[in-house]
Amino acid sequence: MAEVEGRVEARFINKRINSCGIYGIVLSYKGEDYPVIVDDHLPCNKWNNTQFAELLRNKMWVTLLEKAWAKIHGSYYRIQGGFPQNVNISMTGLPAYCMKHNGDAEKLWERIRLSDGKDYALCACTPDHPDGDSAVINGIV
Repeated sequence: MAEVEGRVEARFINKRINSCGIYGIVLSYKGEDYPVIVDDHLPCNKWNNTQFAELLRNKMWVTLLEKAWAKIHGSYYRIQGGFPQNVNISMTGLPAYCMKHNGDAEKLWERIRLSDGKDYALCACTPDHPDGDSAVINGIV
């Protein structure tokens, strides 16, 4: 999402850190732009690390977007195990396409190459594993 300049920033109503810790974010929800107000109080675990999306290099935009996404859906619990294309739709307001890998690696990589060349937002995921997210399959968690 952040690879194309301005794509993420366009979703934030206020674009600077503020002392109140309140942020307006506009996501696309059910085909309409939907403003969401969130604060910067993030759920943390017992080690004081963010519980869900990580704070990377002290940048909060990912965690704030995730909080807005959870707020639209009612809770963090309700967005667990969601499909990444749904988030792409919400972030861009554009349709998304899910391509399931059927073993034809050449076809898959050609589609990824063409999509990346058009600056499409790309994401990938793996199926659930009986051992949970900690299972590593072919080097992919």
